[in-house]
Amino acid sequence: MLSDVDIKAQLTAPHGADLRIDKWEEDFITPVGYDIRAGDTVFSYENKQVRSLKGGGTCDVAPGDTIFISSLETVILSEKIGGFTVSRLGPQLNGLQLAALSVDPTWQGELLIILTNLGRKPVTLKYGEPLMTLCLFWMSSASQRKVDRARWDNKNIMEQFREIEKAASFNSVMLWSSYTALYFSLVRKGVFGLLKLYS
Repeated sequence: MLSDVDIKAQLTAPHGADLRIDKWEEDFITPVGYDIRAGDTVFSYENKQVRSLKGGGTCDVAPGDTIFISSLETVILSEKIGGFTVSRLGPQLNGLQLAALSVDPTWQGELLIILTNLGRKPVTLKYGEPLMTLCLFWMSSASQRKVDRARWDNKNIMEQFREIEKAASFNSVMLWSSYTALYFSLVRKGVFGLLKLYS
């Protein structure tokens, strides 16, 4: 496993590094990894909505809701390094459970932070807040398979979330239209019933 010394050496190497992290800061290097921070885009599974945290935005995670957050950092791994994500204590104490994921060698892009609020109170998250730790390790031999970027690229995943949001919004409009039509239908029947009763 890469230590803080190994990670810093990789991130400061002038060329030939097997690990690159865009927008990295030394304060977020830990003895066993790197703390990944909340980035721009958030998707709420419960509300079926995509939101932005950029510019000082915040996100309230309701009890029972699962959110998907793009990482602030972009991570680039060679075929010689793999990784996995683990929870940080702070979010866990607030009731947020992390869905741990592997990060394959040759990965290039943002990471997805998946959190579920198991507590009884909403939890507020903000842009740039560290939410999980990326642990990294040297492969015993270089990987020969590359990541299927067409499937797992974060931009494609976020686009899928936007499609879900559109579908949910359309369904809400249709449901509201049905309720409205039903309401006026009942009103008309009620009025006509009263007219018949007193005619």
